[in-house]
Formats: sequence, structure tokens, C-alpha cells
Amino acid sequence: MTDELHAAVFLLKNSFETVKFDDSACHICLESQPTEPLYCLQCLRVIGCKSCMREWIQTPKRLMVKCLNCQRKSFGRFPLFFSKRVDEKKAEKTE
Repeated sequence: MTDELHAAVFLLKNSFETVKFDDSACHICLESQPTEPLYCLQCLRVIGCKSCMREWIQTPKRLMVKCLNCQRKSFGRFPLFFSKRVDEKKAEKTE
């Protein structure tokens, strides 16, 4: 991971510990509690369910991925989305 990505993930993880996030609805399926929510590393808000986002990103005409909240673009070497659950599983494996 790059230093910038490490910094963004660190900020998001610390925010989970100090701030009560109000998980908003999935922007795609509109479920009030997204399953395995994905967060934007730029605006630190819930974007949607992991499965909904995967399907949305793989749409054939999707040339660019943007956050559905802040509309910022994802750059090739900087991922835009973060899954807290996936990151926790990686941490458990390394311990």
C-alpha cells in the first residue's frame, strides 16, 4: 500500500473508534442497513452494500468510478472504497 492509502485507511479506522457513524442507506438498493458497507476513503461516508457496489462497478459502460456521495473520482493507484469488515479480517490473519 502507498503512504497515501495507509493514511486514508488509518484515518478511517481511527474515526470508527472515536466517531459514531450513522450508516446511511445503500445508494443502489436503498436498504436502510447496507450489508458489508463500503466507505469512501475521501468523504468517509457509507456508499453502499459491497455486493451492490461490485455489480455497479462492473457495469459495462462504467468508464470511471465515482463516490455516490461526494462524486470524487477513483484514481488507478488510489482505491476509493474501503470495507471495514475486510480490513478487520486481514488484521486477524496477521496477529
